[in-house]
Amino acid sequence: MKKLTVLLLSIVGAVAMMTSCLTPEQQIEKAIKKVNKECPMDVGNGMTIASLTIEDNNIVYLFEIDETQGMSVQIFNMPEVKDAMKKTLVEQYLNEDNKDTAPLTKLCKEADYNLVFRFAGKPSGDEAEIVVNADEL
Repeated sequence: MKKLTVLLLSIVGAVAMMTSCLTPEQQIEKAIKKVNKECPMDVGNGMTIASLTIEDNNIVYLFEIDETQGMSVQIFNMPEVKDAMKKTLVEQYLNEDNKDTAPLTKLCKEADYNLVFRFAGKPSGDEAEIVVNADEL
């Protein structure tokens, strides 16, 4: 999961750095459009990044989980898994030396955007979310 997070953050961070003359909201929108051109992205283990969207003040990463490969989206609803993943994500975003996350962290703070990692099971339709609030970044 850490490799997946770094991949996503690298793409969004690179686009954000290239659009620094725009408002934070515009930079986020531009980065999301760029990432969506690459979607769907197979990230292995039956997981695919289907899309990124903006919903209210949230950047939403949609991961589709192919449950026919033995993984259930319900694992992401387990409190200990959810807490561990959120802790890892927050640590990555708070690391100012991380060139992959620093630009997006700054934009999220400036625009007051939360990060939502949504997992959707296929074919069950079950969902789970991990939310990192802007004030946690």
